Amino acid sequence: MVPNQYWTPGVLSPMAIMGKYYMYYGKDFVPPRQLGRENAKRMLNELVMDNLGTCLFHRAWAEDILPEVIE
Repeated sequence: MVPNQYWTPGVLSPMAIMGKYYMYYGKDFVPPRQLGRENAKRMLNELVMDNLGTCLFHRAWAEDILPEVIE
């Protein structure tokens, strides 16, 4: 596992799989429970995109067309 290069609040939260980009990368500080929910949503989306074989750097636009791709 390598250190994360993004210094955001989500980096400090415990995650099920560390070392991957499965956490919330917003710059705003949110309460711990809300941060946990945001991390869980981000992790779910990232796992789906991983399983579809989408590159990490193209996920911002790929998540928008995900419903069309699945149909």
